[in-house]
Amino acid sequence: MYVNSPDQIIKKLEKELDEINQSKEDSVIIIKKAIGICSLALTDLRKFIIDNKFKNKQEEIHFFKQVKPTYSFK
Repeated sequence: MYVNSPDQIIKKLEKELDEINQSKEDSVIIIKKAIGICSLALTDLRKFIIDNKFKNKQEEIHFFKQVKPTYSFK
């Protein structure tokens, strides 16, 4: 599923991970599902970046210094 912004992708990822984490399934199954969900989110983020090039160097620098570190290790 394609969404409009990295924020929406991250929110969707967090929601889906919370849902599977609350399930009563075996931890190995939960981990496998989490890996799949994360993989799909990364695909969505890559597509967003490819489709929406940075307008200039300042925007690119801002993204990699400010935005990306915010989502790296929550």
